[in-house]
Amino acid sequence: AGAEMILILNGSPFHRQKQRVREEVLIEESLVEPELDARGCKVLEGLWRDPYTGRLISDPRLLDIDHLVPLREAWEAGGWAWDDAQRRAFANDLSQPEHLVATHRRNNRAKGAKAPQDWMPPDAALRCTYLQWWWRTKLRWHLRLTPEEAYYILRESGCEGLELAQEIGRAHV
Repeated sequence: AGAEMILILNGSPFHRQKQRVREEVLIEESLVEPELDARGCKVLEGLWRDPYTGRLISDPRLLDIDHLVPLREAWEAGGWAWDDAQRRAFANDLSQPEHLVATHRRNNRAKGAKAPQDWMPPDAALRCTYLQWWWRTKLRWHLRLTPEEAYYILRESGCEGLELAQEIGRAHV
């Protein structure tokens, strides 16, 4: 069902100058001035802090660009009703730094299309932040929060004291 959403990525537009969205995220998130190829199109080196582990990574080949709320999850939570322009906007959104994040490819592949109740960042200290980002992204794009997601965030995540949990509690319980 989410195939239409996933296909949008193949047409990833150029944003600034010659870079694709992947390069834009790598440039934006690098902690140091990244080194680009001679044409200025590809990031060759930089330094990134993985938002899911806190580890530092200097080789961009080890990084995937993760949709915090996966494309399939967005599709199932209401993105199916979007037109092509909205799907493309979601898939390539650079306006919120947490929407697309550079993470080690192992993390991205382990996460896949999973929601928080099925996958959380390996570093426990980063989990409540991850849940805040998840909620903000869903709210911003008017995506449905499933009862399983709400229950997990409210009761099992360990983040009950957050303003996030209070917002979700008012909206979904």
